Amino acid sequence: KFIPKFVGPYPITAFDAATSTYTFDLPPHLRIYTRIHASKLRPHYPNDDLRFPSRAFSQLAPVVPATDSTEAEYLIDKIVADKKVRGKVKYKVRYAGYSAAEDQWRDRAELLELA
Repeated sequence: KFIPKFVGPYPITAFDAATSTYTFDLPPHLRIYTRIHASKLRPHYPNDDLRFPSRAFSQLAPVVPATDSTEAEYLIDKIVADKKVRGKVKYKVRYAGYSAAEDQWRDRAELLELA
């Protein structure tokens, strides 16, 4: 609930005036598009440590950086739901240190492969 909904700041590498999109230099573990529309962005205001010393926030990072690919690995805290879609079992997983808003549906076979 108290984790920010936005990440960053990250360097802007390009701007397209025709589509009002910005291109960012993002780390690969974020797994999001590097081009983002201006309406989805917010200005960055750094924390004033003198006025708000307890407001320090450290961005959550992957638990283990992947060694054989560009994807990062995240620790699964628990399975919060399950369902069957077209004969395949899917589980809704919650990652350690993340909120319910970050839950993802993952195939059973995929989870067994990662175990």
